[in-house]
Amino acid sequence: MPLGGTWSSGGDLLARREYLSAAGYGQAGLAMGSYNLNPQRQTAEEYNGVAWSSIGTMGARHEMTSGCGSSTAAIVSSGLGVQTTEHWNGVAWSYGGDLGSAAQYGHGVGGSETAAIATGGYYGGQVKNWYWKYDGSTWTYGGTMPGGTRYVHAATGGMDDQIVCNGAGTCGANDTEVYDGVSFAAGVDTTVGGNYTQMSGDPVLALLVYSNYVNSFDGVTWVAENGLSVIRTKQPGITDTAAGLDYMQDMMVYGGTTVTTNEIWDNAPPTPVPYYGELITHVWSAMPNTVNYKREAGGCGTTAAALVFGGYSGNYNYKTDEYNGTAWENGGTMLDGRTNPRGFGTQTAGFVCGGKFGNSTTNVTYEVDEYDGTSWAAVDALTQRTYNGAASGTPMAGFVCGGMKTGSAPYLDTVESYDGTSWSTEAVLPGDTNHAHSCHGNATAALVVGGQPGAGGYTDATFTYNGTAWAASDDLVTGIAGHGATAGSLDDIRIFGGYNYDLDGITDSGQQYDGVAWATDIDSLDIRTSMASGGSGDSAWKATGWLNSSYSTLAQEYSFVSSFPVIAGAAIGSTALSKLYLGDTVVYDIT
Repeated sequence: MPLGGTWSSGGDLLARREYLSAAGYGQAGLAMGSYNLNPQRQTAEEYNGVAWSSIGTMGARHEMTSGCGSSTAAIVSSGLGVQTTEHWNGVAWSYGGDLGSAAQYGHGVGGSETAAIATGGYYGGQVKNWYWKYDGSTWTYGGTMPGGTRYVHAATGGMDDQIVCNGAGTCGANDTEVYDGVSFAAGVDTTVGGNYTQMSGDPVLALLVYSNYVNSFDGVTWVAENGLSVIRTKQPGITDTAAGLDYMQDMMVYGGTTVTTNEIWDNAPPTPVPYYGELITHVWSAMPNTVNYKREAGGCGTTAAALVFGGYSGNYNYKTDEYNGTAWENGGTMLDGRTNPRGFGTQTAGFVCGGKFGNSTTNVTYEVDEYDGTSWAAVDALTQRTYNGAASGTPMAGFVCGGMKTGSAPYLDTVESYDGTSWSTEAVLPGDTNHAHSCHGNATAALVVGGQPGAGGYTDATFTYNGTAWAASDDLVTGIAGHGATAGSLDDIRIFGGYNYDLDGITDSGQQYDGVAWATDIDSLDIRTSMASGGSGDSAWKATGWLNSSYSTLAQEYSFVSSFPVIAGAAIGSTALSKLYLGDTVVYDIT
């Protein structure tokens, strides 16, 4: 898109100058030589931002040539009938190295007083495609430009980033070539072509002037800009953008016509694209209390549609609590009261699996019931009676792992999967965990976390399942059992609360898993175990449980809060941020 700069009048030259050489930055410029005008062909002027003043007479006449550098360190090279290069140091003129072996003119020069490139030109009755390099004292032959011969063309840039365009010769009138410090290659054609054009900038940001047309280049596309007020077809002078700026602002165009006018380009600096830092803070916050107090209940669903069922509150609980994102209310009554069941699914397609409703061997159940959002109904039963195990999955891909039964050998390693109709046996659990754990995933990709291996201790072991076999995964930060957990993706799991091995007691601590390793997560608001839980990823909930040696109705929600402060000069990798955006682009992300 256009830069949108506008032109205004500056101080007039002291004398008319055509086909002149120019140097300088911003509003500190030099006008050197002229063609067929006396004494201008051998004199020079300097602009100080307000007015032009004479800076004396050069040692030779410089006509139809070019210059480069600053207002205090410039060169003007060769010209019609002249071989010499002259230097201006801000005080006086002095001779430098001769360009080539004889006089040449119509060439372009870009760079600085001590590091310049001269391209093309007219020499010995021929237009050339050569280029020469200058080190402040000597010109050396550099090679040829592949785009053809050219002279009276535009050139700008440095020793490693030169751009030349337009001109006369075998090159096209709109052709552009770019130098990268090693060789020239074809660039993007200009949209205005002709002889005696002038240009400032470099290959990725340039401004081209021809007649009264002005085009800008962003390294990809040439676009039209606001034109000059005066037609300048006789090689005007042009300064480069003000020193230290990385955008086109405050240049001047002067001479190149029958009048002495000077025009100044005023382009407001681009509005910087701000860095926005997204600070993601995970928090636990209170939810409304459940209707029924209990511990060791089952749960499933999301923070906007949660389901709590069964449990123990002095008796085997048969009540259901539903949460709608605002409040809890009673749901449909279970078919039987049971404690330590496990559940999976959603509020309108939830499953309760197993559980206990008495102290005898036969009072551990293998029954599975499905909730439709209103009432419970029996579906295909498990093959193994179990309570205090783990469950996960979806209505069409359920998964139940381990648990306990009463009687001898109470600790179970059995695993079953559900296909929406019936249950099937899967590979048994490893011996390091069999109850009071959590399960995540389904029969083709699952993870079992923590729990108790038999009668003692809390394990830090985790195991993955690939549909065929179990394998050890990364250990927890600390062993845990009887904890709450999220469902959802296996690369974004959170567990919280429960019995902590290191503390040898109930905890409020959290842990998170990214699919590779476990790390410490934030603490919840209270210390409890034997809770119902659900959610996924950054959105989790827990409700009821054993808190302060009593049954609980308390519920909490785990979520994240994002803020987007504008960060001036933000450094990528700032540990204070979760994400860093440049405009709409994420340039840093630790989430």
